[in-house]
Amino acid sequence: DDGVLVQDYLTAAGTAMSIMDPARVGVSIIMPPPISADPEQRGTYDYTSLTEVAELLPERFAVAGGGGILNPMIHAASLSGELSDETRDLFRARADSLVAAGVAAFGEMTALHLSFFEGHPFIGMPPNHQLFKDLADVSARTGVPIDLHMEAVAADKPLRADFGEPNPDTLSANTDQLEDLLRHNRNARIVWAHIGWDNTGDMKISLLRDLLEAHDNLYLALKLLEQAGLQVSASRPVDDSGILRDEWLTLISDYPDRFLLGADEFFGIPGLTTERPPSTMATWSFLEQLPEDLARRLSWENARAVYRLSPATMP
Repeated sequence: DDGVLVQDYLTAAGTAMSIMDPARVGVSIIMPPPISADPEQRGTYDYTSLTEVAELLPERFAVAGGGGILNPMIHAASLSGELSDETRDLFRARADSLVAAGVAAFGEMTALHLSFFEGHPFIGMPPNHQLFKDLADVSARTGVPIDLHMEAVAADKPLRADFGEPNPDTLSANTDQLEDLLRHNRNARIVWAHIGWDNTGDMKISLLRDLLEAHDNLYLALKLLEQAGLQVSASRPVDDSGILRDEWLTLISDYPDRFLLGADEFFGIPGLTTERPPSTMATWSFLEQLPEDLARRLSWENARAVYRLSPATMP
């Protein structure tokens, strides 16, 4: 608070486990949020800040990286419209260094990240940017998946006025570009994060079904907040009473190996860091409404298959 960044990740890990344990979460993949090309973005850090936690508590935490290293490079190249061979070589080398460090995923990457409050960045670039394609090639070669935060925009559209600055007035279409990225290298596994958390109105279940049918390298990580906030309620997997919607149960049943749980929690230090909207308990409440076989797949089997998680870290 007061502009001071408190870095006490072990205390935050204790906070995390106090949330994980009641929800029966055995393992969490922790990662930095996506960082913009702006060097002044407050709170900038990357996976190296989190490795101590994972090394001390390997049975509870795995680490993803790239949000603070790779994401700013893509954003800068997208803003400038320039991309040299030297930048591509450096980008691929940094991605390979993350793999060598044992990250569970490249994340949190973003193609469209809306700003919700002061200091929370707007980041927008095409998901089929050449550097995203280069990352897909590294993913395919190494087996490390890409964790992608992207608001869905089916066609250019105005952004709702209640978002305000620094968001733009108009959002550019990106779902066709996502398909281009998925087609670029079918061996790259891409996990689209925060599914069911829709702030544009375009993350429709029909879109998700079409994408799952066409691209077997796409995985969907669900996120459910306890309160709807600015998100489009009709796109949530549950109704306003928290009851699982039939059409979502049908979709998950049709693609049982392609869904993961991706609760979006910020584990801070009580009394020092600002609390963010919780999602773990709402996500697990959703899980409990699934048939046992689907619940087992979404709660850990699919994650074990998609991410670099050793058997020792799984329940």
